Amino acid sequence: MLAAARLGDPVAHTASKGWMMAGLIAGALIGAAAVVVTGGAALTLVAAAAAGAAAGGGLGEVLGTMSWAPRHVTGSLISGSFNVFVNGRPAVRAHLSQGICSDHPGSPQLVAQGSSTVFINGQPAARMEDMLTCSAVISAGSPNVFIGGATVTTDDISPEIPGWVNWTMAAVGVAAAAVLAGPVVAVLGAFGGFVGGEGGAWIGGKIFGVGSDGQKWSMLGGSLLGGYAGAKGAGLAARGVPEAPAINPGELTAAPDYLNAVSKFTGKSSAEIEGFYKQMNEQGATYQELVGKAVDKYGLTPDEGHAVFGYTTKLFYRDLNQTLLAGGSPESEGLSSLIQSGLDKMPSSSPVQYRGWRLEDPEALAKFDADFAPGKTVESNFWSTAPSEADAYVADRNVVIRTDQARDISDLAFGVHYHGLIGKPIYSSETLIPPGVPFKVIGTDSAGRIILEQL
Repeated sequence: MLAAARLGDPVAHTASKGWMMAGLIAGALIGAAAVVVTGGAALTLVAAAAAGAAAGGGLGEVLGTMSWAPRHVTGSLISGSFNVFVNGRPAVRAHLSQGICSDHPGSPQLVAQGSSTVFINGQPAARMEDMLTCSAVISAGSPNVFIGGATVTTDDISPEIPGWVNWTMAAVGVAAAAVLAGPVVAVLGAFGGFVGGEGGAWIGGKIFGVGSDGQKWSMLGGSLLGGYAGAKGAGLAARGVPEAPAINPGELTAAPDYLNAVSKFTGKSSAEIEGFYKQMNEQGATYQELVGKAVDKYGLTPDEGHAVFGYTTKLFYRDLNQTLLAGGSPESEGLSSLIQSGLDKMPSSSPVQYRGWRLEDPEALAKFDADFAPGKTVESNFWSTAPSEADAYVADRNVVIRTDQARDISDLAFGVHYHGLIGKPIYSSETLIPPGVPFKVIGTDSAGRIILEQL
């Protein structure tokens, strides 16, 4: 039985708003701190903070409505019965009596709840703990008059926390869980939590009474158990579905754009290109491991990794450079673009590079000398270079190149890793200058090498 409500008795709001905000902040800090301590990426940090905030906010909201949680008086009851009195003061009735609430200024709020068995002026008698339409509760009543019966609600009650706030917190929590644990776990966990909470609230209401602390604890417990069961079920279901084997980025099949580009430029079929790589494997050149490591190390796509590595083999190196020297072609664009985008992700090399040109006949030699005469300007295509004289290819004409455009491709260079398998000198490093870099021919050094200065 509850104390009868009278004109002038106070009304109060629970701590749910304040505790929700405190829970939001504390949950976010705990979630973020956990990721910082254990290590994690920025997206994980944000997701953990969001998940913590949503969980903390929801928990704070529920705990703030418990009977032991502090309440703050926000007004009083301002109207009562014209002919029924309790302790000499007009008795308060649901639907007819009103109260004022400083949290909801403006029109007075109706008393929205009362006894299911005791009526005053044809409406349920209001008691301590019954609610007004703004969710404020009657926080005090008669010291010696008590009214029994279950609680009935006569008017719609606006929740202290608007529904959209709870739905937003739920959505943020599910989205954060999807980032941290995957969408299936997030959705099934949320569904399990919802069903468990509803079930717990129903059971708690039957055992402890509707609106009681026992019902609220039952709802929290049901939500936790339901959420755990849903997430656990998602995990078990996922284990039962075999995962598709991951493709090693070093495998040729992981680079379809590269295969198409090589086929388009060289005119070779996919089978012919795959045969070239198979022959490398048979010689001991395990390119799959080499390309796979470089992809992970430098953030390359498999297509970019294979394009840079492929350039260092004899698959298309000479033909591509001759095509670019002649002005390029539509067939070479795709392959050149993949090599270039891969180069952009490789580290820069030293500012002085060395290179040799092999010129097969007097006509080619004469043309080179004319093009690389002192004072002339030349433009690179893909130039394989070396940062040390020891690794430089020595040929008919040798060049010293001063540039900031050379990229270190040693981790993807056939000559660095596999030349020994085919009886050629092994390089300790290899670099590559991309097309389109302009140079001025300065002259020659004491060793007869042509000096190029980047413009």
